[in-house]
Amino acid sequence: MLIVCLTLLVTSAAPLASTFGALNGLTQTIAVLRASQDVSAVHHRHDLFHQHQATVSSWKLDLVVGLIHT
Repeated sequence: MLIVCLTLLVTSAAPLASTFGALNGLTQTIAVLRASQDVSAVHHRHDLFHQHQATVSSWKLDLVVGLIHT
């Protein structure tokens, strides 16, 4: 949706038809760079959450196994 909105904005705002290609390429590059930062942050946060859960689960499993063997 972001790319479509930016393309419409660039189409209406391009001063000359000859500059449309360069302006459109620049706009799409900036949009993709911005979106990739958001996706990377969400992915990193997701990994940290699951890493924490795995650590807690491992600790609980070690506790249960230790209690069974004693």
